[in-house]
Amino acid sequence: MLVLHNIHGDTPFPSDFVTTLFALDAEVEYYEIVLQPDGSAQAVKQSSTLEAMVQKIVANPPPSEQSQNLRRYILMSYSVPLSKDNGVVLSQKVALREVNSHAIVNAATNLSFGDGLNVATARLIFGNIASFPWRASRTESALQGNELSLDLISKLCSILDEEVRAALAQWQDAFANVPDEGFTDNYKASSAVSMFYKAMLNALVKRGGKVPPHLESAGNEYWGNWPSSTGRQYYTVQDFKKPVSQPYIKGTALAQCSGQTHYTQEIAPPPRTLYAGVVQANAALGKAAFKRPGDLDATLTMDDLSEYLREQFPEFVSIISYSDIPKYGVNYQGIGLDQPLFADAIVLYVGQCLGLLIAETEEAALRITRLVNEQCVDVTQAEWDQPWNLPVLTLEDAIDRGSIFPDSPATAPWVMHVWKITRPHSQFDWMATEDGAPRHPDIVVAEHIDVGGISCTRIANSQRTGGQAHFYMETQAALAIPSDEGRMVVHSSTQSPLEIQQSVAMALSSHYNKVKIQTALLGGGFGGKTEQTRFVAAPTAVAARVLNRPVRLIVPRDQDTALIGKRHALYGECQIAVDDGTVDNKNKGLIRGLHLTMWADGGAYYDCSYIVSNCIQTRIDNAYMIPNFESQIDVCRTNTAPNTAMRSFGDIQGKTVLENAIDDAAAQLGIRPEEIREKNFYVRGDMAPYGQVLTACYIKEVWAYLKEKCDYDKKVSDVEDFNSKNKWRKRGISMIPVKYGSGYNFEQLKQSTAIIVANQADGSIVIHQGGVEMGQGLLTQVQQVAAYVLNIPLDLIHVESPQTDTTPNTTSSGASTGTPYSCEAVKRTAEILRKRLMDFGYQLLKDNGDDWCKAHGIDFWNYGLQGWAAEVSPPNMAPALIWQNIVNLAYVYRLGLTATFNIDIPQGDFDMPVLGFKPADKQPQIPGITPSSTDPSGVLNQFVGYTYSAACSVVEIDVLTGETKILSSDIVYDMGWSLNPALDIGQVEGAFIQGVGYLLTEELVTQSKPIAANYREGKLNTVNTWRYKIPAHVTIPLEMNVYLFPRNDPSVINIPPDDQGIFSAKEVGEPPLVLAISVFFAVKDAVRASRKERGKLALFRLDAPATPQEVRRACDVTLSDL
Repeated sequence: MLVLHNIHGDTPFPSDFVTTLFALDAEVEYYEIVLQPDGSAQAVKQSSTLEAMVQKIVANPPPSEQSQNLRRYILMSYSVPLSKDNGVVLSQKVALREVNSHAIVNAATNLSFGDGLNVATARLIFGNIASFPWRASRTESALQGNELSLDLISKLCSILDEEVRAALAQWQDAFANVPDEGFTDNYKASSAVSMFYKAMLNALVKRGGKVPPHLESAGNEYWGNWPSSTGRQYYTVQDFKKPVSQPYIKGTALAQCSGQTHYTQEIAPPPRTLYAGVVQANAALGKAAFKRPGDLDATLTMDDLSEYLREQFPEFVSIISYSDIPKYGVNYQGIGLDQPLFADAIVLYVGQCLGLLIAETEEAALRITRLVNEQCVDVTQAEWDQPWNLPVLTLEDAIDRGSIFPDSPATAPWVMHVWKITRPHSQFDWMATEDGAPRHPDIVVAEHIDVGGISCTRIANSQRTGGQAHFYMETQAALAIPSDEGRMVVHSSTQSPLEIQQSVAMALSSHYNKVKIQTALLGGGFGGKTEQTRFVAAPTAVAARVLNRPVRLIVPRDQDTALIGKRHALYGECQIAVDDGTVDNKNKGLIRGLHLTMWADGGAYYDCSYIVSNCIQTRIDNAYMIPNFESQIDVCRTNTAPNTAMRSFGDIQGKTVLENAIDDAAAQLGIRPEEIREKNFYVRGDMAPYGQVLTACYIKEVWAYLKEKCDYDKKVSDVEDFNSKNKWRKRGISMIPVKYGSGYNFEQLKQSTAIIVANQADGSIVIHQGGVEMGQGLLTQVQQVAAYVLNIPLDLIHVESPQTDTTPNTTSSGASTGTPYSCEAVKRTAEILRKRLMDFGYQLLKDNGDDWCKAHGIDFWNYGLQGWAAEVSPPNMAPALIWQNIVNLAYVYRLGLTATFNIDIPQGDFDMPVLGFKPADKQPQIPGITPSSTDPSGVLNQFVGYTYSAACSVVEIDVLTGETKILSSDIVYDMGWSLNPALDIGQVEGAFIQGVGYLLTEELVTQSKPIAANYREGKLNTVNTWRYKIPAHVTIPLEMNVYLFPRNDPSVINIPPDDQGIFSAKEVGEPPLVLAISVFFAVKDAVRASRKERGKLALFRLDAPATPQEVRRACDVTLSDL
């Protein structure tokens, strides 16, 4: 059993089952392996209680040569005593997620009663307080022999609190060498007390004791007892566009679900393939060095290490490092040309690639790489001046130390960011002075001020949102195959074939036409397979070139998470001035001014952090017309993996900061935040702070539609009613709008190419295009568009994934552009081919007459709307579609059956006129980067359009433990006219739940202090599913309804149609994720309800993710509350 296995010297495992067995005083039978003097081993059968067995193991740690307890004990059986009629047993746990998640703390209570409520015996067991199930003996003694009552429970909570904290202090040294999971002793103690309190209420109710109705729900058993999720999907189709607009299942779905799809990892390697593992740095800052296992003093070169490994492992081939980059090849790559494929001069984060270890088999590559990473890698201290010779591990530390990326680095002078956006004519004399600005994490300041003669409430607050791992199902992978004539073929799991082609060509010092990138379907991407995939594919290609053999690299999950950057954490300080209604009550809630100062965590290198920060800047205004508005952002350098693109490009972080200011302002004014939001919406003709006019804005209409569909007023009433009847369980509700600017803000990226080839024999179609299928259904929607334009069946169409020698110069499939760009290119290409064949048919009609055309089965003009999709059977010809006959005849007449087109995506060609860049004299100076001496300046193109959406969510929290359950989410998403409602609703639902994970459970925890020579500060501890919890099925709201906003709704009938999308469809991949903010602020609403009921301040800070620990901290429950 893992509990016994890990008692000494390993990470303790708080088994829920074992904790319960302890409480039940279960008995076990086991064999103890006893070593004899002659070296032999004897198995001695033993029987005892499980508790006695554990105490024996605790008291007798294994000899040093036996570090694993299970080598000494073999558990044979356990027996659980029958429950007693007068007994009450309850097992509980609190965890990051309700299923498949080990406990932060668990508890099991076993009470037996005498007469009435008199407690005869008590066993109170808690997990994760010590390295084994821990028993609260003092509290048991104080409970036994007494009559259970609310007064007694309150006293016992104080005793237990002292007892638990003493135990945690006692075991502090034992836990000191355990990787940090991010849970404080204070939360563990409060959770233990809370679960005890709940267990006692549960027992009181079951024994017929008197419990006030408003307390009863605290004793109910919720874990695993929630009903299954349900929901509805609503959409409107346009049948005249068939098969476009129809809800077809994704074409690859069945193959994916049945395991028949071959991802990059599953491509059969060619003969003589070698296998690679990533040698990674184990320190956050310094110079890489190597050593032999067990030899702490001798420093080896990479060549020395290779020679040692060659002696030890016959399967070992080589270690490829920066010295193997070909002459004139480029090691430093990425947007800032600052990140090495292989670290050379300095290491900047734990997990950075030092080299690729190559072996003859995949198993050997993984095994030897693991040994090297654990025992051979060393990193000496950086030779930078203090304090820069110490790593910067947190965003807050970076802000305090001024570790901020400068614009226009010497390596890439074009790399710069929009520092400020200030709405023209804004005034900020209403703001607090520097001394009044917030920098304390738990303090929100509220004051009355005057803004232009109008009485306002000013809120100064701060908000932090964490990072998020992409956690794609398929990890990073590449297969590089040297080919004839010096070519290199690379199969890469990437969203950006062009960038990978560029990276490989640069690394190999090769012409682009010598590099072919082939992509298969991706098992998820979410932005993590754009820029960062360079640092997987290019090193693999270097290894293949050096060894002149195919090389395959599949990065294991824990190494992938450590190597690849993530969503940017964001810290924001905000001041907001809101009309308090003193001058005119109708204006109460109008936002008169807003100022934001933000810092993003960029990680160790530039990557695309400035693109992300620019997206934050140009979307953070959300849906609100604010006359005095300014936002400012900087990107910080930390010694963590370089953060990169991720779904929504920073928008969920930025809007969380903004909406938090509105939420606090509403609390101070005594109104609901939805009232402020609704009162400040943009209308058609308004201008965003960066200078773009909103020509077709209908956020008000979408908002009203959602309020009606979700019955918002009733939901608010139901929440208030529930909260009035329950003290320790509270509900919250929040309704959030999202205005999301569409597309890239860089003109050259707004293009796409397609090639359509018709096969003469059967008229089947092969489409080559640049979009990467990564689960979003791109290939299916391309099929639908081609079938509609060409008027042929879907099963005659096959769509290829990109390969750079066929469709070069492909724009990265990101920013929700992959599907619309590819579909638009295919549409225009299909129109060319359709016109060519139609003209050909009409020319044959003109030359030969209708009878001749009928006889050859090409008379599509005689079949009305069905056209050449009609099946005909002319004399002496097999039945076929007219399309197939005309394609065959076109081949006979030597008419081209290949069409191609490069689409220039329309709209958004103008520049944003109101952008502010940081002048040279304000640029920071940090080691390793030389900034330009000239003032940066740049441009961003306007958005091609906007989506206008909204969501309303209701949650229920456990005030005592901080756990959250989403009761309902109603989502109205503005798709324009959907190409495929089934796929688009799937995107809405998937993005929304991914956003929920980001805001509730997905917490990144970095080791803050070293616990071993190879386990140092800066190491990411949440690298796999053991400690990092993405959403599960229980995360889905109990009721989840999705509405694609009907573009023919009477409320918007007079607003011009959206013309920026393919067939009037809008983007869908990213904006729905931002709507998950409604869940976060519903949690905050519930916390506020509890705080206000207990006399606490209504203004408080709640950071994201709102884990149980964070929610419990914000609730601020004390022993006196119990």
